[in-house]
Amino acid sequence: MDLEFDQNRWYKNSPKNHLFSIEQEGKYDVFIHFKHVYDFQFDSIPLIIKSKNPDGKMDVITFYLSVKKEKDRGDCVGDICDLKEILFASKEMKSGNHEVSIENQFKHDYLPNVLGIGLSVEKRQ
Repeated sequence: MDLEFDQNRWYKNSPKNHLFSIEQEGKYDVFIHFKHVYDFQFDSIPLIIKSKNPDGKMDVITFYLSVKKEKDRGDCVGDICDLKEILFASKEMKSGNHEVSIENQFKHDYLPNVLGIGLSVEKRQ
């Protein structure tokens, strides 16, 4: 998880890059993890996800991370919340190194109250 957010601000010009390796080709679930301050002031966050496969092919999608539905959707302890949301379900992945870039497309210069963002990859059974 990337925890480098100066003054808890995620600036638009600061994409967060995540590298991971797949040992065995197959279907995987990819999750996005979002750590934020409790009672986040926005219901969702527009993101651009750029996924680069080992063969160099790049996929680009727009993803809206739903943070609140009347209340925080994440697990909150005190004033810190952790949200785990599916990004790709049953995605066919080749063995090798993968790179995913997450870009904040918030309408202002920065998104406030961000503590961390990351990815996890789980092999489908």
